[in-house]
Amino acid sequence: MNLIQTYFNKNITLDNLNYKGGYLSPIINWLSMAYSCLLLKRFNPGDNLIFYGNETIVHLFENLFNLPYDEYHIIESKEEYSDWFYCWPKIITYRDQKDPFIHVDNDIFMWDQLPRELKDAPLVAQHLERDSKFYIDVYNQIIKDKINIPDYIKTCYEGIFVNSYNAGLLGGNDLSFIQEYLSEIKSFIDNNALQISSSERRFLYNVVFEQWLYYGMTKKHNKIVKTYYSRPITDFDMKEAHVPFQILSLGELKYLHVMEYKDNIRCNRFIAYKMQEDFPHMYERILSVCHHLGVKSTINFLSSDSIDQKNEVFSRSKKLKELFNLSDENLYEIKQFEISTNKLLNKYNQHRHIYLNLQIEHNRLIERIRQGNNLKGFKLIISPCLNISKVTPSLINLLLYNKKTTMSTDNIVLQVYNPTFNKIDEFIWPIQKFQLLESIIQQENTDQFFVGNRIDNNITKISAFLKQCLFDGIITFKV
Repeated sequence: MNLIQTYFNKNITLDNLNYKGGYLSPIINWLSMAYSCLLLKRFNPGDNLIFYGNETIVHLFENLFNLPYDEYHIIESKEEYSDWFYCWPKIITYRDQKDPFIHVDNDIFMWDQLPRELKDAPLVAQHLERDSKFYIDVYNQIIKDKINIPDYIKTCYEGIFVNSYNAGLLGGNDLSFIQEYLSEIKSFIDNNALQISSSERRFLYNVVFEQWLYYGMTKKHNKIVKTYYSRPITDFDMKEAHVPFQILSLGELKYLHVMEYKDNIRCNRFIAYKMQEDFPHMYERILSVCHHLGVKSTINFLSSDSIDQKNEVFSRSKKLKELFNLSDENLYEIKQFEISTNKLLNKYNQHRHIYLNLQIEHNRLIERIRQGNNLKGFKLIISPCLNISKVTPSLINLLLYNKKTTMSTDNIVLQVYNPTFNKIDEFIWPIQKFQLLESIIQQENTDQFFVGNRIDNNITKISAFLKQCLFDGIITFKV
């Protein structure tokens, strides 16, 4: 089976790799795609792993990052549709296939072999979707734009729901059907080009022609589609695939599709931590390449002693001054807090290699929890990277960017140095919450919160609380 991935972006050049792709930084964007590739290669060694991209991306991945794809293919699309639709490069890639394949989106991470039943299936998708909200909005846009809909697409409509197949995974062994599907995509867009080109929400048609059309055609031809997730997902309520929950549960991971969570801070940290842990040499290489090509980043890496640290002392006060008409007193308060925060960052930064090694060891302990290993002999402690600041209620309101909220007087700011990103993470807590944390970690049997199935609801809540604190670096372990 050929496992294929695609990335096409003609606006990216080697002189400008500062493209976030929906993530919080360009570095995470590149690490994410690399991590997806490396996991596929590690767990599917017997399959052919192939990448399709435009010339710049192929050169970056093959010659600079040295990602271990078995084959690289350059695709250059000059079609107008490539400017219209973000998923058009995937359509071009599907079109080029002469052998059975499964296309894997490059924001999918798999810590296991792709199941044999998927590789043997005539047709494949990630999961069946039934949506009564967003897809109804798409349907209403179709009506507004007066789009001509083939009869087989109408089979997607089921009462208050619209059915679709998620194309995070797509492909199979039935190449004749897939070629017919691709031909229908071209016909659908050609027949509606005028309406789509003038639509103010043209991007919505990506899901129509890639996912709805796929579903409709499988119904028209009575085709069976094998999905990774066996049950249908209703209204995008993906309990077993909810990305922040998967990350913070510290449970075993087999499959994670980032999708709409690219701007989630914990998701971004997770990608960096996992690349650093699972593929340290590739992690170092990618960061080194990006650094030398001028990619903006504060991510730290062991081989560098010369990363430029550019900390704007008054960055937050400037932003707040633009958002609100701050009084001189408010502005002074914010500036003083920024000054103390940057002094704290500089203090930690002087010994960043020590803290980075602590972070790496911390992440390894988290991985032990994910793998179900017990932590007997380890004790929970407050992180040495934690600083607690007592601040006024007015400053809390300003830090929350919400002058209308009235906060109580017993809040504190937890400032955690994150050595991987070389920044201070801030959490605003009631002081009672921190006191609760201290009382919990002083218990003798804290390992009960990290292993086994819990029936007691209180223990479950405490477990979730501790795991989040552990991931955020507020607490850690020591022998």
